[in-house]
Amino acid sequence: MDFDFVADGLHLKKLSQADDLCNPLTFTRITSETASAMELEFLNTELFPENLPHSPNRKSEVLENYSKDSLKFARRISKSFLQFIKQDKDVMVRTFLACGNTMLSNQASILGVGIIDTNKLMKDSLQLIRDIWNYFMKNLSCSYNKKISKVPKDIWDIVFTEEGFWKAAIELGSSLQIRDYFSGCGEVEAEIIRGYYKKILFLVNRGMIMVHLHSEKAAKEDFSENISKFDNYMVLSMAPELFDAYNHKRGVFVDECCRACKVCQSKLADKTILSKIKTAWDYAIAFEKSFKSNTFQGFQDALNILQFLTILDDDLASFSRL
Repeated sequence: MDFDFVADGLHLKKLSQADDLCNPLTFTRITSETASAMELEFLNTELFPENLPHSPNRKSEVLENYSKDSLKFARRISKSFLQFIKQDKDVMVRTFLACGNTMLSNQASILGVGIIDTNKLMKDSLQLIRDIWNYFMKNLSCSYNKKISKVPKDIWDIVFTEEGFWKAAIELGSSLQIRDYFSGCGEVEAEIIRGYYKKILFLVNRGMIMVHLHSEKAAKEDFSENISKFDNYMVLSMAPELFDAYNHKRGVFVDECCRACKVCQSKLADKTILSKIKTAWDYAIAFEKSFKSNTFQGFQDALNILQFLTILDDDLASFSRL
């Protein structure tokens, strides 16, 4: 079964492995219209009921403090995800790594460069991802970070943003020496491939995160236990640039907040933020609906998921270009 992403008015064109893989990081947009003109409906309001406007519990929720949800979520996903990628024999892990390697190989071939040992590159890339996630989990520990009571943006960014991911890699000394993995690779080619590699490996990391989160949530009833705003953090995992547009104490994005607190006043000055939040929710709901309706089967599904995340990034970025 193909792993397609289709929403009401939001259809993602499947990436053809044969025709489009040579240019994997530039995908077709969702519609021919700009993101600012998108008027997308929520697919299924039962998926994320606490986040819909005019929730009957909204007044009582404002009085509660949800600040610890971020720490609970981050600790739970870090422990679970590290177990998931512990063995590189896991079919889904190897599928995503193979997908990333194929994308990188196609980009490198344009430069006349080839991968020397695909298995070694996959193995070392997975180890790099493990190093980053171990560093993330370390930063969530009270023994290492004694003052932590919630997850600040710089820690969240370690695994959920490309900039934070590679900043952590540099701090850990975990970056790979690109020229060791490619034949016929000079300084110029190495620099270009390094750029491709950084984007592709982080994208693979994101794809595995999203699949793992939804798999665990669907399979284990206690995975979201005691995290009242679990689904909000699912959205923030997919669209981390909205992290500061979320009031962690009240447990709402600024579009549902009071419009008077520090978070609201600072973020609502950005006229695009409400559209970004709406778009992020549309994509999150589309992903969950498709995940529930389909079974992950292999390479093409992994490729579709990476495409989905890339198009999401492109749509969110388009608001800033208006």
